[in-house]
Amino acid sequence: LEKTGTTTLGSAVAYTPRMGYLVSDASAGKLYRYAYNALTETYVLAETKTGSTSFGSAIVYAQASNIYVVSEPTSGSPKVYIYVLNNTIVSDDIVTYQTPIAAPLGVTNWGSKVSLSDDARWLYVSDTDNNKVYVYRQDRINLDAGYFNVGETYIITSIGDTDFTAIGAIDNQVGVT
Repeated sequence: LEKTGTTTLGSAVAYTPRMGYLVSDASAGKLYRYAYNALTETYVLAETKTGSTSFGSAIVYAQASNIYVVSEPTSGSPKVYIYVLNNTIVSDDIVTYQTPIAAPLGVTNWGSKVSLSDDARWLYVSDTDNNKVYVYRQDRINLDAGYFNVGETYIITSIGDTDFTAIGAIDNQVGVT
């Protein structure tokens, strides 16, 4: 993969078959998604996310849940972003999964290292300047079908008699967003 006009392309790289490649240029604050094009048998730029300087310094994911974590550790207001691949019949874009996690007051190097458990329930964020690691646990709030809000992302946890494809899911399977 090549991109002109970058200085730190490849600052962090992640790959999953569904997502393709996430490649960052942290000094520019850019995160590029390259998806496989079966017709040309090449990876093509499919999407670009933009943050502040250092956005994309670290990328981790939990493949089973399509959750991706991207850090912006040393910007003026450091944050950790959490995304999900919106793998539906409508779109396969990267969408924000929750509000970014801002650095605690006084922290200036937030998330230069991040780790995510395989089930995406536990997120670990470094605060290397203060010799700390912050731990976050995902809360799961189960909703019955019919209580969805437009613009929110949901993960199917059980299949009852709901046809999730009728409301945009790519398939009626547990784990699909």
